[in-house]
Amino acid sequence: GKFNSDLGASEAGKCLDCAKGRYNSFSGSHSCQPCPPRSYCNATQMTRATECPMGAASLKKESEECSVCVAGRYQSESGSAACELCPAGTYSATAGSPSNATCSACPEGKFTSQPGASACSACPKGSFQDAVGQTECKECSEEYDDETLTSNDAGDGCVLKPDLQSFSLVTTIY
Repeated sequence: GKFNSDLGASEAGKCLDCAKGRYNSFSGSHSCQPCPPRSYCNATQMTRATECPMGAASLKKESEECSVCVAGRYQSESGSAACELCPAGTYSATAGSPSNATCSACPEGKFTSQPGASACSACPKGSFQDAVGQTECKECSEEYDDETLTSNDAGDGCVLKPDLQSFSLVTTIY
């Protein structure tokens, strides 16, 4: 965790601390090493780099800390350079996730076409989605009324034109 840049120096008191983001694991060294990607050095005098924990990553050298995976991403291995994306059709609102188990399927009436989503989008007017984990919505067919179509949060966004709606009369015979 210390170094001395003076060649031939033998006094321990003349050694300097390695700065944050750097480490030294050898005595008698003339310089400190930068913490490599996938790790961090968050204190002075470090003798080794610390791997990024699960749920975080670091791509750059000399990191003083690892970046927590943002919502829509996860990292299930320690010592990683980047976070993984939740697949399209899923989302995660959780930051720092150590597992893809937080990637949840979009519910009925919602979708996400891009990987790494932190939320799903409601199907737009004129469409619906009756399945979970989808990357797009289905269009309402022509017999549906453009004036009465709604977004499909509940899975019922298509409304029949009034002239196509049928009513059944139930007659009870005693």
